[in-house]
Formats: sequence, structure tokens, C-alpha cells
Amino acid sequence: MNDAASAIAAPVLAGVLLAVIGIAGILVIDIVTFVFAVLAILVVYIPQPEVSATGRAAQGSFWVQTLYGFKYIWRRKSLFGVQVTFSISNFFFAVGMVLVAPMILARTGNDELVYGATQSAAGIGGLIGGLVLTAWGGPKPRIHGVLTGFIVSSLLGQTLMGLGQTAPVWIAASFAGWFVIPVINASNQAIWQAKLHPMCRGGSLPRAG
Repeated sequence: MNDAASAIAAPVLAGVLLAVIGIAGILVIDIVTFVFAVLAILVVYIPQPEVSATGRAAQGSFWVQTLYGFKYIWRRKSLFGVQVTFSISNFFFAVGMVLVAPMILARTGNDELVYGATQSAAGIGGLIGGLVLTAWGGPKPRIHGVLTGFIVSSLLGQTLMGLGQTAPVWIAASFAGWFVIPVINASNQAIWQAKLHPMCRGGSLPRAG
């Protein structure tokens, strides 16, 4: 919901600012806000819980930890299948997302406001989807949320976006595609948090199945 909320006003505002202060001014704003975010993290105290037995087994260099993670997932075929599915889907999703901006700008004569409105619609869709998920609790079993969410997001989101020729269609596709993103991500995170052994003490053990 945080990611979606930040995407509602920012794209339209960026389109307006681009015409007023140019790309250099926008980059200055970007750098200033980035520095502010880093400073905020530096002053926040994050307590470190005691490491569990599983966490100690995974300790070592970067490569040792990476190899441990690969082995851990490989031994659990269901988790490996979820990860492969998620990776392939995200790859093609990213390919499509890269093409959205040049497609819309090319078909609208470089109209930044139309593109910004499309991006804001995505933020609104994600925010409302997050609110619906909060009230609903998500599908059970969780894997249905991942797989069905990918199907809905692909058909009503990227496919409709690519076939669309006008701003209303792009806006509707953006909204629909991102409406189900919270369901996909939350379902996926719930699967991993329920199935993995805790790295620190105090976490619950993974459920069977």
C-alpha cells in the first residue's frame, strides 16, 4: 500500500514539473529526497534478535550464504517451483513495463500528462487492491493468489495495455493490472514466511504441507 500510495500523485506531478523545471530540476529533487531517506534510516535503531540454529548454519561469507539459500530452496521442490514461476512471470512483466512509457508517449505525441495519469491509475489500483486485501485476508490456499493474480494481471493489465490505443484504455489497464499486485505479493510472502525456518529465535516453525 505504501508503494501504491506514493505512485498516485508523483507521476502527474512529475509531468507538470518536467515542463516547469526540466529534467535537471527533477533530478535535484530526486537526489535530495534520496539523501533524506538515507539519513532517516541511519538514525533509526534496529534491534538484532538472537540467531537461531538455522541462522547459524547459514552464517559465513556472501557466497556461503548464497549457496546455502540455493540448497535450502532446491531441497524444497514446492518452494523452488514458486520461485521459478515468480521469476519467469516477473521477467516478462518487467519487459512489458519497460515498453509502456515509450509506447504511450509515441502514440500521444509525447504527452507527459497522459503517461502520468496512466501511472497514477496504477498507484490508485494498487492502493485500493491493498485495502481490499486487508479487509479480505487473501485467498486460501495462498498459491491460488499467486497464480490467479498473475493471470488476471497479465490479461487485464499488460495485454489490455498493449492492445489499447487511447488514454482511457491505458488507464483502465493500469488500474486493473496493479489492483491484483498486492494479492500476488502478499500471497507469495505469506507462503515463504510460513514455510521457511526462522533465522532468528522467536519466530514460529514452518507449517507442514
